[in-house]
Amino acid sequence: MIQDVTSKIERLEALEDRFGLSLSGLSAFYEQLRDDNNLTISGDIHAKTGTTISQEICIQFVAYDSSERVIGTAEMYISPLRFFGLDTFAILIEPSVSDVAKIRIYPKKT
Repeated sequence: MIQDVTSKIERLEALEDRFGLSLSGLSAFYEQLRDDNNLTISGDIHAKTGTTISQEICIQFVAYDSSERVIGTAEMYISPLRFFGLDTFAILIEPSVSDVAKIRIYPKKT
């Protein structure tokens, strides 16, 4: 069964502003399978102004359980040479437990 856990997404907008990016259209779906747990996070990344970014940026995706423990992570890199103002992503995290209480998404320096 697939659960919509989009409401558990937490953005760090101050960091998005610092890098000149905005995350939008975010969604998260959790699926518990026989042997695996899958958390798929999707959305758009766009430049706040113009169509470029000034440096390579890493977008970090972190899943937490209800005890605030990290239960899964993933990251994606955005190159200024390949970014033209808008990009769409779909990231898969395989959490170690089924208790997904929070999903934090934020940009950071590479």
